[in-house]
Amino acid sequence: AGTAEAFINTRKTGEIKVLKQVEGTSDKTKVFWFIMTLTKGTDKISGTYSVEVTASGDQATQFPQNKITFNDAGQAIFSLKADEYVIVKSLPTGVTYTVDELNETGHKMPDGYGKTTPTDVATGTITETPSEADFINTYHLDTTSISFGGLKTIEGRDSTEKVFSFKLYETKEDYDYTTKTPFSVKTTTTDGPIGTTGRTYT
Repeated sequence: AGTAEAFINTRKTGEIKVLKQVEGTSDKTKVFWFIMTLTKGTDKISGTYSVEVTASGDQATQFPQNKITFNDAGQAIFSLKADEYVIVKSLPTGVTYTVDELNETGHKMPDGYGKTTPTDVATGTITETPSEADFINTYHLDTTSISFGGLKTIEGRDSTEKVFSFKLYETKEDYDYTTKTPFSVKTTTTDGPIGTTGRTYT
């Protein structure tokens, strides 16, 4: 009698991790949107895959039962906050992934943030070695200009007898401004406006 042989084929899979980081602020409440596209040659890879995510109520809503679904165009849209990540698992090896951060109507980047890394899109090929795409956004405060001024009034004597000096310092709580150099000094011997000094903060 012949001997039957069993042939077992195991599909090779890999994973891609998308991590969100921010610099220049401690605010971790802002939402950043991403689009991931899966292709293999000219084919779009659709389907539902398991994910691992950081613990977050928002993510639980986005990834019900820890799953993510790619549409017929091979695309899935999701959001992350600072220090959050999503790992898409069990992707076939040889699949090309492209991850981009969105900044369009309905998926706008928060005000004041610019994309630092990567400068374009993150792309690569799924292998059995885990892949990772780190997205870093840097927060920049808007430039603000402040003007300071005052009015000097002298009563009971000739206003030209004395010179009055006004110094303007930057200060904060528990800050000894008396040891610092003022960024503005104005003097006057008459009634009227002391003068306006502009200061720009970035």
